[in-house]
Amino acid sequence: TAARLVNPDEEVTANLVLLGTGSVEVSVVDADGEPVSLARVRIASLTGFEREAFGLADAVGIARFDGVLAGPFVVEANDPGLTLTGSVESVLLPGEVAPVTVRLEAGGVLQGRVLAPDGLTPQRDVRVRLNPGDRSTFSDAVGRYRFEAVPVSQSPFALTAHDARGPRRASERVVLAEHGVIVI
Repeated sequence: TAARLVNPDEEVTANLVLLGTGSVEVSVVDADGEPVSLARVRIASLTGFEREAFGLADAVGIARFDGVLAGPFVVEANDPGLTLTGSVESVLLPGEVAPVTVRLEAGGVLQGRVLAPDGLTPQRDVRVRLNPGDRSTFSDAVGRYRFEAVPVSQSPFALTAHDARGPRRASERVVLAEHGVIVI
């Protein structure tokens, strides 16, 4: 209830009741339910008080946050490469240790080789770009390139190869349909 001052020189008592706190133990898993070590985790209170904390999941995918305001909260997590994400909302009671699991979105691997116009000779040091996602890498000594943790939800993808002078020399459209798939 709101305290209200009505008359001059009147004394009004306005008590403030603090929100309780608790702890949240976050388990970060991939789309197959396997723990994701070193995932980046953010927890934010949805109580109307701006309060957030950041942490890294340990070797078994766990990050613990103490002193979290009781009430609704959201947890967001990213894989170590910051390409796959997941989030969950829940409610924390005062004094509670609440376990929550954040499942990251499905991802796969896109890999292949950059070849000369003869279709046989590997090309090294060619820049390969992946969009959406604006990621790039360079082909190795035998023409190989690889993109890991590619979000399935962003499929289809455009792969383009650019030579040292910058112009695009090749392009391919790739569909990544399910988690864990490796497309070559």
